[in-house]
Amino acid sequence: MSFHLSARIRLGAVAFLLSSLLIVIATILRGPFVDPSANPAGFAHWVTSPTFFPGAIFFLMSLMLQIFGIFALYAFLASGSLERLALVGMILTSVTDALLIAVVGTFAFIFPTIGTLYLQGQQQVIEVAVTFGTSFMVVLLSQAILFSLAAMVISVAVWRSGTLPKWSALTYALAGLILAFAPPLPFIPELIGTVLFTISVGGITWGIWQHTAVGQRETELSPTPAHSS
Repeated sequence: MSFHLSARIRLGAVAFLLSSLLIVIATILRGPFVDPSANPAGFAHWVTSPTFFPGAIFFLMSLMLQIFGIFALYAFLASGSLERLALVGMILTSVTDALLIAVVGTFAFIFPTIGTLYLQGQQQVIEVAVTFGTSFMVVLLSQAILFSLAAMVISVAVWRSGTLPKWSALTYALAGLILAFAPPLPFIPELIGTVLFTISVGGITWGIWQHTAVGQRETELSPTPAHSS
Protein backbone atom coordinates (compact mmCIF):
# COMPACT_ATOMS: atom_id res chain seq x y z
CA MET A 1 0.00 0.00 0.00
CA SER A 2 1.50 3.35 -1.03
CA PHE A 3 2.28 6.11 1.45
CA HIS A 4 -0.32 8.48 -0.05
CA LEU A 5 -3.07 5.82 -0.12
CA SER A 6 -2.33 4.86 3.50
CA ALA A 7 -2.56 8.50 4.57
CA ARG A 8 -5.90 8.96 2.82
CA ILE A 9 -7.33 5.78 4.31
CA ARG A 10 -6.23 6.94 7.76
CA LEU A 11 -7.92 10.29 7.22
CA GLY A 12 -11.13 8.53 6.20
CA ALA A 13 -10.91 6.28 9.27
CA VAL A 14 -10.67 9.35 11.49
CA ALA A 15 -13.75 10.76 9.72
CA PHE A 16 -15.54 7.46 10.45
CA LEU A 17 -14.69 7.68 14.16
CA LEU A 18 -15.67 11.36 14.32
CA SER A 19 -19.00 10.56 12.68
CA SER A 20 -19.79 7.96 15.34
CA LEU A 21 -18.91 10.40 18.13
CA LEU A 22 -21.19 13.02 16.57
CA ILE A 23 -24.04 10.48 16.52
CA VAL A 24 -23.72 10.09 20.29
CA ILE A 25 -23.70 13.87 20.81
CA ALA A 26 -26.62 14.34 18.41
CA THR A 27 -28.70 11.70 20.18
CA ILE A 28 -28.10 13.29 23.59
CA LEU A 29 -28.95 16.77 22.29
CA ARG A 30 -32.05 15.56 20.47
CA GLY A 31 -33.40 13.66 23.45
CA PRO A 32 -36.29 11.18 23.45
CA PHE A 33 -38.55 11.19 20.41
CA VAL A 34 -42.02 12.67 20.88
CA ASP A 35 -44.88 11.56 18.63
CA PRO A 36 -46.81 14.64 17.37
CA SER A 37 -50.02 12.65 16.93
CA ALA A 38 -49.96 11.32 20.51
CA ASN A 39 -48.57 14.36 22.33
CA PRO A 40 -48.82 17.57 20.24
CA ALA A 41 -47.83 19.91 23.07
CA GLY A 42 -44.91 17.75 24.10
CA PHE A 43 -43.79 17.57 20.49
CA ALA A 44 -43.96 21.36 20.14
CA HIS A 45 -41.85 21.91 23.26
CA TRP A 46 -39.40 19.22 22.12
CA VAL A 47 -38.72 20.64 18.64
CA THR A 48 -38.45 24.22 19.93
CA SER A 49 -36.00 23.32 22.70
CA PRO A 50 -32.51 24.89 22.45
CA THR A 51 -30.88 21.50 21.80
CA PHE A 52 -33.15 20.08 19.07
CA PHE A 53 -31.74 22.02 16.10
CA PRO A 54 -28.05 21.62 17.10
CA GLY A 55 -28.69 17.91 17.58
CA ALA A 56 -30.13 17.63 14.08
CA ILE A 57 -27.18 19.53 12.59
CA PHE A 58 -24.69 17.27 14.40
CA PHE A 59 -26.59 14.27 13.06
CA LEU A 60 -26.37 15.63 9.51
CA MET A 61 -22.64 16.20 9.93
CA SER A 62 -22.19 12.66 11.25
CA LEU A 63 -24.01 11.17 8.24
CA MET A 64 -21.83 13.11 5.78
CA LEU A 65 -18.62 12.09 7.56
CA GLN A 66 -19.79 8.49 7.71
CA ILE A 67 -19.88 8.36 3.91
CA PHE A 68 -16.19 9.31 3.78
CA GLY A 69 -15.47 6.81 6.55
CA ILE A 70 -17.17 3.91 4.81
CA PHE A 71 -15.26 4.76 1.61
CA ALA A 72 -12.02 4.49 3.60
CA LEU A 73 -13.04 1.12 5.06
CA TYR A 74 -13.81 -0.12 1.55
CA ALA A 75 -10.43 1.10 0.28
CA PHE A 76 -8.71 -0.69 3.18
CA LEU A 77 -10.46 -4.00 2.46
CA ALA A 78 -10.54 -3.75 -1.34
CA SER A 79 -7.06 -5.16 -1.95
CA GLY A 80 -8.02 -8.66 -0.79
CA SER A 81 -10.72 -11.24 -1.40
CA LEU A 82 -13.25 -9.17 0.54
CA GLU A 83 -13.53 -6.47 -2.13
CA ARG A 84 -17.02 -7.44 -3.29
CA LEU A 85 -18.34 -7.81 0.24
CA ALA A 86 -16.87 -4.44 1.24
CA LEU A 87 -18.31 -2.86 -1.90
CA VAL A 88 -21.82 -4.06 -1.07
CA GLY A 89 -21.48 -2.74 2.49
CA MET A 90 -20.23 0.61 1.23
CA ILE A 91 -23.10 1.00 -1.26
CA LEU A 92 -25.78 0.02 1.26
CA THR A 93 -24.38 2.38 3.91
CA SER A 94 -24.06 5.29 1.47
CA VAL A 95 -27.65 4.87 0.24
CA THR A 96 -28.87 4.70 3.84
CA ASP A 97 -26.97 7.86 4.76
CA ALA A 98 -28.37 9.69 1.73
CA LEU A 99 -31.94 8.76 2.72
CA LEU A 100 -31.38 9.88 6.30
CA ILE A 101 -29.80 13.17 5.25
CA ALA A 102 -32.99 14.02 3.36
CA VAL A 103 -35.22 13.07 6.29
CA VAL A 104 -33.16 14.69 9.06
CA GLY A 105 -32.62 17.84 7.00
CA THR A 106 -36.36 18.24 6.56
CA PHE A 107 -37.04 17.64 10.24
CA ALA A 108 -34.29 20.04 11.32
CA PHE A 109 -35.65 23.04 9.42
CA ILE A 110 -39.41 22.41 9.37
CA PHE A 111 -40.26 20.92 12.77
CA PRO A 112 -39.04 23.89 14.89
CA THR A 113 -41.25 26.21 12.82
CA ILE A 114 -44.24 23.91 13.29
CA GLY A 115 -43.59 23.77 17.03
CA THR A 116 -43.32 27.54 17.31
CA LEU A 117 -46.60 28.09 15.45
CA TYR A 118 -48.34 25.51 17.61
CA LEU A 119 -47.21 27.21 20.82
CA GLN A 120 -48.41 30.53 19.40
CA GLY A 121 -51.94 29.12 19.21
CA GLN A 122 -52.07 27.74 15.65
CA GLN A 123 -52.73 24.22 16.86
CA GLN A 124 -53.97 22.94 13.50
CA VAL A 125 -50.39 23.18 12.16
CA ILE A 126 -49.52 20.03 14.07
CA GLU A 127 -51.27 18.11 11.29
CA VAL A 128 -48.37 19.05 9.03
CA ALA A 129 -45.94 17.27 11.36
CA VAL A 130 -48.24 14.25 11.53
CA THR A 131 -48.47 14.15 7.72
CA PHE A 132 -44.70 14.43 7.40
CA GLY A 133 -44.26 11.61 9.88
CA THR A 134 -46.62 9.34 7.96
CA SER A 135 -44.99 10.14 4.61
CA PHE A 136 -41.49 9.54 5.91
CA MET A 137 -42.34 6.22 7.55
CA VAL A 138 -41.77 4.51 4.19
CA VAL A 139 -38.37 6.18 3.87
CA LEU A 140 -37.44 5.34 7.47
CA LEU A 141 -38.47 1.72 7.03
CA SER A 142 -36.46 1.47 3.81
CA GLN A 143 -33.33 2.91 5.41
CA ALA A 144 -33.78 0.67 8.46
CA ILE A 145 -33.77 -2.45 6.30
CA LEU A 146 -30.83 -1.22 4.21
CA PHE A 147 -28.77 -0.16 7.22
CA SER A 148 -29.34 -3.44 9.05
CA LEU A 149 -28.20 -5.31 5.91
CA ALA A 150 -25.20 -2.98 5.59
CA ALA A 151 -24.24 -3.57 9.22
CA MET A 152 -24.34 -7.35 8.75
CA VAL A 153 -22.30 -7.23 5.53
CA ILE A 154 -19.67 -4.90 6.97
CA SER A 155 -19.41 -6.91 10.19
CA VAL A 156 -18.74 -10.07 8.15
CA ALA A 157 -16.07 -8.25 6.12
CA VAL A 158 -14.41 -6.91 9.28
CA TRP A 159 -14.54 -10.35 10.92
CA ARG A 160 -12.93 -12.04 7.91
CA SER A 161 -10.36 -9.31 7.27
CA GLY A 162 -7.71 -10.84 9.54
CA THR A 163 -6.36 -7.37 10.31
CA LEU A 164 -9.24 -5.69 12.15
CA PRO A 165 -10.42 -6.68 15.66
CA LYS A 166 -13.05 -9.41 15.56
CA TRP A 167 -14.85 -7.92 18.57
CA SER A 168 -15.45 -4.74 16.57
CA ALA A 169 -17.30 -6.83 13.97
CA LEU A 170 -19.66 -8.20 16.63
CA THR A 171 -20.34 -4.80 18.20
CA TYR A 172 -20.82 -3.24 14.74
CA ALA A 173 -23.48 -5.81 13.85
CA LEU A 174 -25.28 -5.38 17.19
CA ALA A 175 -25.14 -1.57 17.11
CA GLY A 176 -26.24 -1.52 13.48
CA LEU A 177 -29.34 -3.56 14.23
CA ILE A 178 -30.21 -1.32 17.20
CA LEU A 179 -29.70 1.95 15.30
CA ALA A 180 -31.49 0.74 12.18
CA PHE A 181 -34.76 0.65 14.14
CA ALA A 182 -33.87 3.36 16.67
CA PRO A 183 -36.96 5.66 16.38
CA PRO A 184 -39.45 3.08 17.76
CA LEU A 185 -37.02 2.17 20.57
CA PRO A 186 -36.95 3.87 23.97
CA PHE A 187 -34.28 6.53 24.34
CA ILE A 188 -31.86 4.60 26.58
CA PRO A 189 -31.49 1.55 24.27
CA GLU A 190 -31.02 3.94 21.35
CA LEU A 191 -28.28 5.80 23.23
CA ILE A 192 -26.62 2.49 24.14
CA GLY A 193 -26.66 1.61 20.44
CA THR A 194 -24.81 4.82 19.54
CA VAL A 195 -22.17 4.14 22.21
CA LEU A 196 -21.69 0.55 20.96
CA PHE A 197 -21.36 1.87 17.43
CA THR A 198 -18.68 4.34 18.52
CA ILE A 199 -16.75 1.61 20.35
CA SER A 200 -16.92 -0.61 17.26
CA VAL A 201 -15.79 2.12 14.88
CA GLY A 202 -13.02 2.99 17.33
CA GLY A 203 -11.73 -0.59 17.10
CA ILE A 204 -11.94 -0.53 13.32
CA THR A 205 -10.12 2.82 13.17
CA TRP A 206 -7.39 1.58 15.49
CA GLY A 207 -6.93 -1.57 13.38
CA ILE A 208 -6.66 0.47 10.20
CA TRP A 209 -4.08 2.81 11.75
CA GLN A 210 -2.01 -0.08 13.08
CA HIS A 211 -2.01 -1.96 9.78
CA THR A 212 -1.35 1.07 7.56
CA ALA A 213 1.48 2.15 9.88
CA VAL A 214 3.18 -1.22 9.32
CA GLY A 215 2.62 -0.86 5.56
CA GLN A 216 4.10 2.61 5.56
CA ARG A 217 7.22 1.50 7.45
CA GLU A 218 7.76 -1.38 5.04
CA THR A 219 7.43 1.00 2.10
CA GLU A 220 9.87 3.48 3.61
CA LEU A 221 12.44 0.74 4.44
CA SER A 222 12.21 -1.07 1.11
CA PRO A 223 15.23 -0.36 -1.14
CA THR A 224 14.69 1.81 -4.17
CA PRO A 225 15.41 -0.15 -7.34
CA ALA A 226 18.47 1.08 -9.19
CA HIS A 227 17.94 2.56 -12.64
CA SER A 228 20.26 1.50 -15.39
CA SER A 229 21.93 4.35 -17.20
